[in-house]
Amino acid sequence: MAEGIDGINGGEYHPHKNMTMVSYGFGKFSAEFFTLAFTTWCFYFYESVIGLDGWWVAFGYIIYAVWNAINDPLIGYLTNKPPRGKIAKKYGRRFPYILLGALPWVFFYLIIFAPPNLDPQEYYWVYFLWLTLGSCLFDTFYSMWDVQYQAIFPDKFRGAKERRRAAGIATVVGIFGIALGSLLPGMFINSDPPTRGEFLTQGIVVSAVGFVAIMALLPSMKEDPYMKARYNQSVKYEEEQGSSNFFKDLWFTLKHRNLMAFFLLYFLYQSLAQLMTGSIPYFVDFVLQRPSGEVTLIMAGFLVGALASIPFWIKLANKMKNNQLLILIGGFLLAAATVPFIFVTESKPLVIGGFTLNSFNVILWMVLWGSCLGLFWSLTGPVMADVIDQVVVETRVRKEGTYMGLRAFFGRLAFVVQALTFAIIHNLTGFWEGGAAQKPSAVLGIRWHISVIPIALMLLGTILFWILNNLNPKKNVEIKKKLEELKL
Repeated sequence: MAEGIDGINGGEYHPHKNMTMVSYGFGKFSAEFFTLAFTTWCFYFYESVIGLDGWWVAFGYIIYAVWNAINDPLIGYLTNKPPRGKIAKKYGRRFPYILLGALPWVFFYLIIFAPPNLDPQEYYWVYFLWLTLGSCLFDTFYSMWDVQYQAIFPDKFRGAKERRRAAGIATVVGIFGIALGSLLPGMFINSDPPTRGEFLTQGIVVSAVGFVAIMALLPSMKEDPYMKARYNQSVKYEEEQGSSNFFKDLWFTLKHRNLMAFFLLYFLYQSLAQLMTGSIPYFVDFVLQRPSGEVTLIMAGFLVGALASIPFWIKLANKMKNNQLLILIGGFLLAAATVPFIFVTESKPLVIGGFTLNSFNVILWMVLWGSCLGLFWSLTGPVMADVIDQVVVETRVRKEGTYMGLRAFFGRLAFVVQALTFAIIHNLTGFWEGGAAQKPSAVLGIRWHISVIPIALMLLGTILFWILNNLNPKKNVEIKKKLEELKL
């Protein structure tokens, strides 16, 4: 059997240095940084600051998500084919796509928060188009680099323990992205009510930070000779099997039990996360009736919980050696940690001497919620990598781009869930767009979309994963051996 390139056996295991994992983590930093900033503030900005009708905002989000349905999997499929040129030859087939996607992407975040200053009642269509086109372009460039970034993980980090370590280090780096994504915009959005100028300023700062993070990511995106050898071997197997196409790959995915188990869990977990984080500004303003600046303190709570919990989850995962079981437990824990938000209706401060920490009760619950979320952040990559390994053994072809594109699609469906949930509940409960206060029915609706609905979705995803997944430690070991034999 051929050995790839220059006699190199791509199936051999070659661990990577910690600094490579830290550099890789800046991809997670960038994705989490922008995702949290966008999820937390975009819907709120257009509905409550601009004053655009909530249904128009929701419609823009839905178009954005439908575009994702085409964009993410298709880009993943198309970018499986390596580009030509010196950069691709030197740094690997994924590197040019990462450059072409990531650099424009950081700029379009700013564009979304820089619409023209017009009457939202008369020129609602301008704001609608600005939101829709801006978010679709933002996502297109995001998909171009993120699909490649995610696809590198199962190919670059091969051993089970190395994957957990790489995921743990990347998650810690990513948490700093979440911290900045949740804290940094709020530092510039502190008026009551917030102003358009504050949102423009945070957009400039967020885009600048994102550019620096992408520069830190690039060193780990270079493919080593073993990765190139595995791809060449995969191409030979694919040529033996005959031609494939996007729809054939899509149908294979929809029929694959473990791929769908993971994608459904991932979709419903992302729905919980989007609803929770997107609800916090509404929760602070209208349920707790506290200044918008306290969003920052509350978001800091879940970050502290997540950051503190990750070493524990990684250590537990290495001890259990069963990624699938641990993420299943994590799903139930995350649903349980969301329950307290059903009952929280007021802010209770902590007073120590002359120091007062407002909303202490909410911050405390967010620490607990974040500690459970940390488990998902730590294990999502390794669990997906286990499934990819199984698929590669079954097909003898490395098409990580296609599967990561589909993963991104399922993740983006969470935006539809957020948009429809907010629009339907706000419409049914009489939410007043741009209002400084809300009537009791609208406040109850906000409490539902920060607690009851996320809990139901997370439980559904966890139960579906429990039913569908059939991977286990024994199967994973057998799959690793087969990959080495196939030199993939």
